[in-house]
Amino acid sequence: MLRVLYTGSVSPVVLSVIIRPQKAPGGAIRKPLPERIKLEFLLYLEGHSRCIDVSFELRGTDFYKRVWQKTREIPYGQRRTYRWLAEAIGNPKAVRAVGQALRRNPLPLIIPCHRVVGSDGSLVGFSAGIDLKRFLLDLESRVAGSSFRSSVLQGQGRHRDSQSP
Repeated sequence: MLRVLYTGSVSPVVLSVIIRPQKAPGGAIRKPLPERIKLEFLLYLEGHSRCIDVSFELRGTDFYKRVWQKTREIPYGQRRTYRWLAEAIGNPKAVRAVGQALRRNPLPLIIPCHRVVGSDGSLVGFSAGIDLKRFLLDLESRVAGSSFRSSVLQGQGRHRDSQSP
């Protein structure tokens, strides 16, 4: 099982990656994640990498999987709103359900739910806390050289009709 823990600090080493072996069927212990995967997380969290390249299998409802997959498509350093995400998966009235799916995100950082913000750009709805969400968004903005506000607004037009945010 992979868990990402927030230490409460706002330094570049704010996160620790904890890898625990997971029990396989029959009680056997699966091998822990390779050092390469741990390194992927650390490079990302220190701002040296823009993605975490690991193989995984998602388990959840079809709706959740669509939300998680579309969330993975949000570019590094950019933000999208819950409304944008609902519209992007073809279900514009499912804004709250999108929030529920992201709340149940099994792979934070790999499925970058921290890039999803309120319709006015506010930092809302992050299970690990708003301080961590702010840290991750700031890190990505610095590395990508993008402005937080402009990246939110940039993403708004792609899947929107004339509705206001």
